Amino acid sequence: MFNVPTGLRRSALLVKQPSYDFYSSFSIWPKGIRSDLRTAIKAQNQGNLKLSEQYLRRYALLLPLPSFSDIAHATSAWEISLQTPKEELSPDPWLKISGIACKLGEVLESADKPNDAYKIYLECAQLLRTLADQNQLSVAERHRAVAIALHIGNVANQLHKSHDEEEWLSWSVEQFQAISKSSSEYYPSDGLQFQNKNAYAEELLLPAWAAQDGFESALEALGSFYAKQGQTQYAIGLYLTAISHILPPNSPEQRKKVAPKQRCRAAQLMTNIANVLIQDNPSLERLDQAKEWTTKGLEITEGARQDDQNELECEHVLAASLYNLGAILEMQDQNEKAKEQFKRALNQSRAIKFGEGIDNAEDALARLSLKKTGTKK
Repeated sequence: MFNVPTGLRRSALLVKQPSYDFYSSFSIWPKGIRSDLRTAIKAQNQGNLKLSEQYLRRYALLLPLPSFSDIAHATSAWEISLQTPKEELSPDPWLKISGIACKLGEVLESADKPNDAYKIYLECAQLLRTLADQNQLSVAERHRAVAIALHIGNVANQLHKSHDEEEWLSWSVEQFQAISKSSSEYYPSDGLQFQNKNAYAEELLLPAWAAQDGFESALEALGSFYAKQGQTQYAIGLYLTAISHILPPNSPEQRKKVAPKQRCRAAQLMTNIANVLIQDNPSLERLDQAKEWTTKGLEITEGARQDDQNELECEHVLAASLYNLGAILEMQDQNEKAKEQFKRALNQSRAIKFGEGIDNAEDALARLSLKKTGTKK
């Protein structure tokens, strides 16, 4: 089984490249740090990661506030309020400060220093969690906290820190629930994405993950964690909740209004459910359930493609779903039907130049060919 490449949903690619006007701007930042930030971003884009890191780390020395760790261990809202640079960085001071942490972490990851990057993300997230618990963050700042928590989960997985991964992914889900209860700025339009209208992320050229904070993203990430841990009921429950947030279950009219990309994302989540169901020598009943979920996902994907033939994520979801359906049919000993789906997956993967999809489909077809040869003997 395989899924859509995570890079399509969590890409670290920059949305746009800087221009001369970009280097001469940074007007939203205090004068004391504009030059350092400009130099850091310019150095990064010129491939000088060491210089970029040096200037980003100098940021903490240019503002009247202690280190992230010191603030994170403050015991009262009063202590935090005294240490927060509200005047120099208003509005949303912690959106700006966390943006520096995101950028520094990105530079460290690019320099192949994942543990150093992880430390920065963790310190920043701990700080924001403390402030969130004491109602010291704006809605935009809370959404940034969730985005960092989700990325911590991703990096923790790479570093095999399963306890941290579960902790921060769980917190991101809990934080979204808290935001939805307290803010009118959290709304279920086009996948519950929070529309960030500020220029902070653009000026720092933050990675795409710094703005990825959809509720379904948190649910999917935590569901994937539990799927890896073999806790299937937790995983399926989270995936189902994510699907219901993308595709309202009791409102066919609202479902029709969901963007094709989001519908394909729901279809991918259905494939995720199928993958969970076929783990560990599945029963015939579970195989049937997995087949139903995969077939439903294919139906949704093909409908979305009719509405938007240029959505790349839908094309990858189609390739993955066709392959997974073939794999389920093979497990049910329906080899001829499986072969048909593997061929469709191969053609689709070739059409979109999906390397992993091509390799998997070719391997599956070769495997079926060997089975057929063995049967004849």
